[in-house]
Amino acid sequence: VGKIIEIRKEPYTVIGVVRAANEEKKEYESLDEYHMDQWGSPGKIFVNYGSWPLIYVFDEPEGVAVQVDEAKNMAAAGAAAADILNMYVTNGNLTYQAVNTDEAANSLKTRTTAITAMLVSIASLSLLVGGIGVMNIMLVSVSERTPEIGLKKALGAKPRVIMGQFLTESAVLTSVGGVIGVLLGILIGKVIAMVISMDFAISIPWIFIAVGFSVGIGLIFGVLPARKAAKMNPIDALRRE
Repeated sequence: VGKIIEIRKEPYTVIGVVRAANEEKKEYESLDEYHMDQWGSPGKIFVNYGSWPLIYVFDEPEGVAVQVDEAKNMAAAGAAAADILNMYVTNGNLTYQAVNTDEAANSLKTRTTAITAMLVSIASLSLLVGGIGVMNIMLVSVSERTPEIGLKKALGAKPRVIMGQFLTESAVLTSVGGVIGVLLGILIGKVIAMVISMDFAISIPWIFIAVGFSVGIGLIFGVLPARKAAKMNPIDALRRE
């Protein structure tokens, strides 16, 4: 108090310091924590109304915050405040507008929903294409191993055993692909985070969900090849070269 500070090269005398009644002195563990806290909660300077022309180069304030009694009155109060301010504007290039945070939040939510729907559509299409690829691979495997299937059935293997074998192979194939995909996703995510200087976090539950989806795709699209193998006639299968 009593010291001189400069705001845009204009001197101001500190006449008081505002502090919350329950504010406690915070201890920082590191310099990075201090900078992060200061960046997230910048200080405020209160000046008298007559200082606006010196700080903002014109007589009108840049904005005004209005508190209302009920949330439903926010839009009307903001519009009324903007109308009152515009009545006293002396700068012809300046017009006040009310900003409704609810509308901005709803607009952001709408865009986020659209982006999510698009990503889900792309992921669904990718899963469909991948499932068809797995089914084709398993069909080729069944065709190439027809004598083996015939021999197993001739030795007494039941259809459910043959079907279980190929379903297991399909699930293993897709699970390995899912694990590889997760590892590549983590690697690419870390690289992108380093390039754009952002934090990178991994969700363990979603990793299991992703691998589970891969296994599920393998089981679903592996049913047709497995049923084809289980229904083979052992005599016809043994005759095929």
